[in-house]
Amino acid sequence: MRFEDRHYVPEQPRWPDFRFDRYREGWCAGRAGIGLTRLRMFETDRRPVLRRDLDRALGGLDHDSLAREDQVCCGNFSRVEFLLRASRVLDVDAYWRQAEELATDAVHRAEQRGEFSVPWQTDNWYAKSLFLGEPGIGYSLLRLAGADLPCLLLWE
Repeated sequence: MRFEDRHYVPEQPRWPDFRFDRYREGWCAGRAGIGLTRLRMFETDRRPVLRRDLDRALGGLDHDSLAREDQVCCGNFSRVEFLLRASRVLDVDAYWRQAEELATDAVHRAEQRGEFSVPWQTDNWYAKSLFLGEPGIGYSLLRLAGADLPCLLLWE
C-alpha cells in the first residue's frame, strides 16, 4: 500500500502503470484492481486510509465510456466487477446501477459488432480464457444478473 500511496497522482486522479507509462482502469493494473483489493480489506478493517483509497478509486472511475476491450482482466468488465463489489460492501445502489449501465453499453456494442472486444480473438480463434476472454465476461454478467457467485477477481 505504501508503494501505491507514493505513486498515486491526484492530478489524474489515478495510479500509473509503469510498464506502459500511462494510466489504466483495469484489475491487472489500475484503479479497479486497487479498488477491489481495498474493498476486500475494508470488509474487515475500516481504517480511514482504506476508505480514502476507495474514494480515490471510485471517484475517478470512468463508468460512462467504454474502453477498447471488454474482458475482466483489464477491460470494461473489470470496472463492472469493481462497481458490483463496491455496491455490496459500501451499500451504495448507485454503484450497482453504474455497473449495469457499463455492462449494458458493452453488450450493445458487442451486438453491433457481433462479438465482445477481447485481445487476440479472431474469426478463426475464440478467446476462451476466463480473465482475457468471453467466459469471464459471461461470468460477470451472471453476477450482475443476481447470481450468488464469488468474485473471481478477488480469488474467492
